[in-house]
Amino acid sequence: MRILFLLAFLSTVTACSSVPPVPELIGGSRADGFVEIGYNFGLLSSPSREAKEAAEESLLNMAKSSCSEWGYSDALPMGPSKRRCAYNAPEGQACYKYTQVYKYQCGS
Repeated sequence: MRILFLLAFLSTVTACSSVPPVPELIGGSRADGFVEIGYNFGLLSSPSREAKEAAEESLLNMAKSSCSEWGYSDALPMGPSKRRCAYNAPEGQACYKYTQVYKYQCGS
């Protein structure tokens, strides 16, 4: 019973986190003109909507910078973001760490 209470408490506290996630370059292709940028979060630490919105400008700026290094002058979002499992539990039944991935098209 204690464990259930502790898990409920921790999920409530961490779910309300307003700290913006830290974006990082995940992948891309110079030839195809796109970059993938995202951020990681844990099972109990999903960023709040406000934190996600605060990170969007950083994500776009990072995409523009990456595209600029390849000779492109702009970057535009390509559809909705996707959530990938970055770390599965040893049993394979749960995901402990996620990566939220945003794809940007480089252009002139």
